[in-house]
Amino acid sequence: ETSVDLGFEADATFVGSAHDVAGEVEIVDAQTIRIDPFQYDGGGANARLFLVVDGADFQPDFELTDNLVGTPFDGEALELQIPEAATPGTWDTIVLWCIPFAVEFGHATFAPPEG
Repeated sequence: ETSVDLGFEADATFVGSAHDVAGEVEIVDAQTIRIDPFQYDGGGANARLFLVVDGADFQPDFELTDNLVGTPFDGEALELQIPEAATPGTWDTIVLWCIPFAVEFGHATFAPPEG
């Protein structure tokens, strides 16, 4: 079972990033994830942030944002609401996904904080 908890952080930089996707991701509380600073050039087609199990198919219930294309982020903090259906054990990774072309722009997998 996949399990994440409060205070878990994702990789400091999104892995395999396209469109300059980067940021530090943290689970703030049971309903909130924060990416700070968030970097994304706003390019692509219908790109949205999702919570997924690393390497698994996408769960539409775990969509975190509407289409972000055309909205560049240059180091701003982005707070996201965790969907009710995304219960502990059902996700461990955040991904920016381009829906029409089924292409990942970047992802980060959560892990316990160091120290």
